Amino acid sequence: GGSSGQYIVLRHIRVVNKTGSAATYSLWLGASAGNAAGTEVIGQAKSVAANSADDWYGQLRIDTGDFLVGGASALTTLTIEGEGEIGVA
Repeated sequence: GGSSGQYIVLRHIRVVNKTGSAATYSLWLGASAGNAAGTEVIGQAKSVAANSADDWYGQLRIDTGDFLVGGASALTTLTIEGEGEIGVA
């Protein structure tokens, strides 16, 4: 039953800027859907050039109770995609 023993290991995140102006992004990992100080994980106010992309590679484990939350400097400028695997504890 259930998904309580599952986790995600993110290995690649791509943030694409689909506009003609630079934009920034930040990602947080925490126990809520907010962006609390101290929970920053990837790209803190990292700039993505116009019509360009930023790639992150690593290993980020996200457990059942975790939230990965993202924010951008301007609405509808950036698209995020990720790849990894789902594990069972």
